[in-house]
Amino acid sequence: MASVQKLILAPLELRTTDFTSEAFSPDDSTVDFVAVLVCTAVVGGAPTIDVKLQHTIDGTNWFDLVTFTQLTATGSELKNITTPVLSQVRAVIDLGGTITSATCKVELAFRNSRR
Repeated sequence: MASVQKLILAPLELRTTDFTSEAFSPDDSTVDFVAVLVCTAVVGGAPTIDVKLQHTIDGTNWFDLVTFTQLTATGSELKNITTPVLSQVRAVIDLGGTITSATCKVELAFRNSRR
C-alpha cells in the first residue's frame, strides 16, 4: 500500500517579500498530488496574497499548475491536482497591496505508488 508523504515547499514563517521555493522533483511513481496553503497572520492595509504552484520540464520555463484563491486575510485552502505533473514543482508567494508581512506555508502531499 502506498504511503502519503508531505513536502514543505514554503515553511510557515513570516514573509515581508515575495518568495519562490526551491524546485522539488517527484519521481515517476509519485501520484495523487494535493496542494495545501495555510496563512496564519497578515499585517498591512488592503493586503493581497497570491500563491501558486508551478511546474516545469526544463527548469527554465515554468507553467502554473495550481492557483489558490487570492487571500486578503488569514485563511487556508486545499487543492487536488488532477493534471499531470511535470518533472519539477515549486511554490510562488506574491505579496501585494499595502501588505507589510504575512505568515504562510505551502505544502504538497502525495503518494508514491511503489511503496
